Amino acid sequence: MATPTLAHFAADTEIEPLMAALRRDGAAIVDDVIAPDALAALGAAGIHFKDLRSSESSLEEIFVGLVNAPQAAPASTKVAA
Repeated sequence: MATPTLAHFAADTEIEPLMAALRRDGAAIVDDVIAPDALAALGAAGIHFKDLRSSESSLEEIFVGLVNAPQAAPASTKVAA
């Protein structure tokens, strides 16, 4: 049996797609912090939580992400003669 892939949402996503994913999969991943009113809306819709997990990136993960991020091209400079 394959492990389901959880839907991934931004914290500012509309509540309906998040509700649909929670009803379908029983879980979802939300980046950043969910607003209290969004949690209240989920509860009002009959979606109750038995487990909420939060995590923070370590400084090492942030550093590695910055080092591996694509570099922006330098702005070109025009010199008038």
